[in-house]
Amino acid sequence: MKNEIYEFFSSNLNELDFLLVEARKGLSQSKFSVQKAFVLVNILYEFIKEEKVDVLFKELQERIHDESSLAILRGFVQEEIMNIVDFMSYLKFTRKEETLRIVDFEWKFVGLADPSHFDKNELNPKIFLKLVFNNGKEEIIESDYSNFKKLQEELEEAVTSFDYSYTKRIEKFSK
Repeated sequence: MKNEIYEFFSSNLNELDFLLVEARKGLSQSKFSVQKAFVLVNILYEFIKEEKVDVLFKELQERIHDESSLAILRGFVQEEIMNIVDFMSYLKFTRKEETLRIVDFEWKFVGLADPSHFDKNELNPKIFLKLVFNNGKEEIIESDYSNFKKLQEELEEAVTSFDYSYTKRIEKFSK
């Protein structure tokens, strides 16, 4: 991960002034319109939180030999350190509170006969999925079998994708 951080700084050095302006704007407005500026603030926050900003600048100085850009970045950190900490703390707190998370779910399968098709003996199976969220709210979702099957496939694909990327990341950092 360390190399990725320094690579981020190296590859964005030519637009560092722009990113710092956008980062200042994002901190003052509590929202970022440029994703790279948010990434920059997030990286700086992690080093500030662990009290390793000096380590970051020492490593950057060894890898990036552009003293003027590093001086500008160092000045930004010194000026905005409290704003970065406040913003990221606020962001993490509000995300925890605002983000709905499923804490429990139940499902029921019901085979319903359609009254208009009694002669044909057709069943229209329904699946009811009750979701319980972290804020105590409950939602009931009604689905037919094909949509429930599609949900199953999507969830399996998401889990497989996560397992694959997580495994790759661990392999990469263990080398």
